Amino acid sequence: VARPAYTLNYPPEVLARVHDISLDVPAMSVLAIETGEVVAIGSRAEAPPDIGFSLHLADVMGVRASAAVPLIAAGRTLGVLVFNLGEEHAFTDDEVRLLRHVGDQIAAAVERARLEDELTRHAQQMDLLHSISVAVAGETDLDAILKATLSHLASVITFAGGVIALVEGDDLVVRATHDPFSPASQGVRRPRGIGLGWIVVETGEPILSNDVVADPRRARFDPSRPLPGSYMATPLVWRGEPFGVLQLAAEERGAFRPADLALLQTVGTLISGPIEIATRYRAEVALRQDLNQTTARP
Repeated sequence: VARPAYTLNYPPEVLARVHDISLDVPAMSVLAIETGEVVAIGSRAEAPPDIGFSLHLADVMGVRASAAVPLIAAGRTLGVLVFNLGEEHAFTDDEVRLLRHVGDQIAAAVERARLEDELTRHAQQMDLLHSISVAVAGETDLDAILKATLSHLASVITFAGGVIALVEGDDLVVRATHDPFSPASQGVRRPRGIGLGWIVVETGEPILSNDVVADPRRARFDPSRPLPGSYMATPLVWRGEPFGVLQLAAEERGAFRPADLALLQTVGTLISGPIEIATRYRAEVALRQDLNQTTARP
């Protein structure tokens, strides 16, 4: 899909229609992306018949002439610049060349910004993994491990709520949450089959859904809770067996990238061992306390 990064003078009803434009939609912007050429239309009579989506939006906005300029850098098409006029206009060759030049400048700037963002993000991810490693190293307090993981993740990935849940019998039990989840979520038990978390545990595979409402798996969510816009999760695995799930949710659609899921998987792998060890330690302590109480009875 193509998603608007910046708009000027677009009414809200049109912005809602172009929030995510599939590259299968018959639109002028899609035509420019596919051909790599500037598409300049000076009047309705010049418009090709295969851009019905754009013609409809033009009617809504009162547009009489348009140009779509592909943004290409290093041989890759990054996006498109759409330029609209309220009156008919015969684009000259010089104007088309100027639009192409502007598009090249924008594409170069976008590519530089993306590279800088990637370098910054990579550094942040390395800091995140180091921080989590330090936080869980030698830690035997299960709650501390889980809370530290979600807290550190929030510094790199933007999400509305995070949950770490562990399998206990036939239930997936919430053992740690990150705001704005209510503290009451702590200890909530989800029976097998409720929630996408169980799919992750049962298959041992991660999930990334950037449109939960349209996802057929949404039926697995608890009907008493509002659906998030985006969701991703990775299994917690010890010696080849999934025993829990680390999951994040966001209110808006399209909130997560494949790179976010890859980072989440790395974090899941990093904390699985310490969680398993801390869980066993907690069970041993509880067993020892029970034995001591039994021995102390007259």
